Amino acid sequence: MTIGSTMVKATSKAGTPKGSLSVIVGRNMQKRRQALGLTQSQLAEMLGVEMETVSRYERGIVAPSFPQLEKVCDVLQIQAWTLFSDGTEVPNAEGGVGELLQALHSRDREFVVSFVKSYVEHHGAKKRSGGVS
Repeated sequence: MTIGSTMVKATSKAGTPKGSLSVIVGRNMQKRRQALGLTQSQLAEMLGVEMETVSRYERGIVAPSFPQLEKVCDVLQIQAWTLFSDGTEVPNAEGGVGELLQALHSRDREFVVSFVKSYVEHHGAKKRSGGVS
């Protein structure tokens, strides 16, 4: 392992355990990249690395350095903690929804917010009046 390196070896000769942090980070990188409609090649170009490096990140073979991780988060438009989430904890609903909304075009975001407000007003009124939703 080299301190100034853009990659830190994350595996042993025996392989990487399924629940290891490097595998979780890689899986989450891949999901977000695909959600944005990016190929590994496109992401690699945006990060300034080889496509094989992105492939190794996503497979959990190597882990990005902290500076590279910051760049990944900028390019994928996500907060760093989302890369480390293995799905066992439910994130703050507000933060999760907010992050999803940020991924939308402003026009679409306004529509979704308007829809949710109407939904809450309608269903909230029923709940307060004792009606069935």
